[in-house]
Amino acid sequence: MKTKILVISILISALCISASAQKTFKLKNYVLSNVGDEWQYKNLAPDGLSPIVVGVSEKRDFKSVSTFKRDENNGDYRLQTLDKKGLTVYWLYFKGGRVIEYEKPVRLMPAKLKVGEIYKSSSPYKYLVKDEVKETGLQTYEVEIIGTEDIKIGEKTFKDTLVFTTKALRTDSGGTQKGYELREWHVKRVGAIKVTGTLYWNDEKGNRTRTFKINAELEKAKVKGKEIKIQ
Repeated sequence: MKTKILVISILISALCISASAQKTFKLKNYVLSNVGDEWQYKNLAPDGLSPIVVGVSEKRDFKSVSTFKRDENNGDYRLQTLDKKGLTVYWLYFKGGRVIEYEKPVRLMPAKLKVGEIYKSSSPYKYLVKDEVKETGLQTYEVEIIGTEDIKIGEKTFKDTLVFTTKALRTDSGGTQKGYELREWHVKRVGAIKVTGTLYWNDEKGNRTRTFKINAELEKAKVKGKEIKIQ
């Protein structure tokens, strides 16, 4: 009898662990995209722009699709949608008239996220400078949902933040690469409160030629008109 009880207890424990590991999250609760939303980050990386300000400024039609324009205060922006299908990116703009056009929309994450899952997406792209094609190649993304963590920003501790990593790689037809690897912590109904990682460049032989560190923490935000001060 004791053996049977022990076996049952082990099975129940295993089921509980399994259920916890497979916990799902609604993407729209952690990655926000409302017109007027804005996040200001303290840049902790050396020689970087500070503060970093990211916002959703307007809706904009792109090839008959109603997208949101997500801006950064360095002059870059992207057109994206956040709906029942997930987070999808359509177009990237970089200051100086530089543009990345995807052959097909890139869905970074589905609407429901599950801990332990990895979401992969890719698309051929064209890189244009002032409407002239300068480069073609393949863009890939890989997002992994790590789980939840408690994290301290300034004097505040945030419980059960959703953590995920993103690996992005753009490989041109000549074999040179530009990519980044990020780790992000997101708070429900607030958005990303911390981002760390590396932006890098590789030559055609795969040798790393340049890197740039990323380390930013949220200072304040405005979500659905509500001001949120973090530090």
